[in-house]
Amino acid sequence: MFVDIRDLPDSPTVNGITFFKLPAQEHKRMIAEHTPSYYRRIPGWVVIGRGKNDWTLRIKRTADGAEEEKEVLDFLAMYTVLSAGVLNERMAKVLIEFLKQKHAPAVPHTIDHLFHAPALEAVRKFTGMDMVIMKSGGAEAVETAVNIAFQYWVQRNKEKYENADGSLPYIIAAKNNFHGRTLLARSLSSNDIVRKTCGPVVHNVIHVPFNDVPSIGKAFEAHAGEIAAIILEPIQGTAGVRVPDEEYLSAVRSLCDKNDAVFILDEIHTGFGVIGADFACELYGVTPDLLCAGKAAGAGIIPVSFVAGKREIMSAVKPGTEGATWSAAPIQCLALLLAIQELSDKKLSEQAARKGAYARTLFERLQKKIPEVITGVRGKGLLMGIDTIYEGKRVADALLEEGLWVKEGGAGGKTIRLSPPLTVPEEDIERAVALFEKALARLG
Repeated sequence: MFVDIRDLPDSPTVNGITFFKLPAQEHKRMIAEHTPSYYRRIPGWVVIGRGKNDWTLRIKRTADGAEEEKEVLDFLAMYTVLSAGVLNERMAKVLIEFLKQKHAPAVPHTIDHLFHAPALEAVRKFTGMDMVIMKSGGAEAVETAVNIAFQYWVQRNKEKYENADGSLPYIIAAKNNFHGRTLLARSLSSNDIVRKTCGPVVHNVIHVPFNDVPSIGKAFEAHAGEIAAIILEPIQGTAGVRVPDEEYLSAVRSLCDKNDAVFILDEIHTGFGVIGADFACELYGVTPDLLCAGKAAGAGIIPVSFVAGKREIMSAVKPGTEGATWSAAPIQCLALLLAIQELSDKKLSEQAARKGAYARTLFERLQKKIPEVITGVRGKGLLMGIDTIYEGKRVADALLEEGLWVKEGGAGGKTIRLSPPLTVPEEDIERAVALFEKALARLG
């Protein structure tokens, strides 16, 4: 047999190659040769395991013919997937016990199972919504929400829809958004490179500037009765952690009510405590019609996402119009229950609010020290964006050299995005800021 995993956890063996014994540079070579480069790969380094706690990782690289290993602070946390820790042992043990008890990890939707109802009830209580559809990935949740909004509009505007020959309804999306990389999610993007390199896109999208209420009002005026929904990230993460004005989302809520449009909030990135509340909509005092969540929803172990919404709108879904193979499987439902329980038991949202305020104070202090280098500090909770004068990927690579793993981003490519596990202690936040200063000095 060409695959042998009997030696796990030591190493899988494939085609006679014992992979964990290979040098880092050989892993990098094989990955580069055998899969397309659809992400920017960090030069040299590969992850070999978690560190001594839930907010560190061990990495290695090949240098001068030898293997160099070190532990780094993980201030990316898999884009907030790992908000409860790089590996939360309490949640992992429950999932392992679930499998030992011979529960079926997955069953088809045509038959119900014992974990679905408790997961639905937990999400209803957690979000304040009426109904829930579970999926696996964030982009799936976004597609599901938009699909529901379109169905809801069509059911109330059948004659208008049939006479429009596919040109209606419209959906409003913010410029510089990121809702995923499926075809519909790409269609929502305002990035020409994204839209023009993925084949035909959905054209019924009206793009407006983020944090600009008048532009939304003008769109509703220009397309009265033709707009099914507006979809927004409450805080734009990939665009550089762009935080809106305090009244922005409530003004959008009012416009949706006035124009009978569905208000969708994509909280894939901002949900589950990272911004200092369970969801960003709580911070801004608004209730969307449909709420998308994911990432940390799977306890950092199982891919889980969901759409929660108001009954009137969610009821637009009819048999055959929605579904996915991996959707509300027993193991997904259990992971979701664990994620919600851990958030509550550990008061992770409150931790993020307190630690995030402290982190921004430290970064603002550093900005005052080197204002010619750091040009902006912003964020909510432990989701933060730091602007510098340098190209973002240069800063990110320099930070990794110093021992801090982060992600570059922003419309101009000069923002460093930070979203550490919410369990990170304040002393390691202080350490991260010190490493940030060292990395910037290295670049200077």
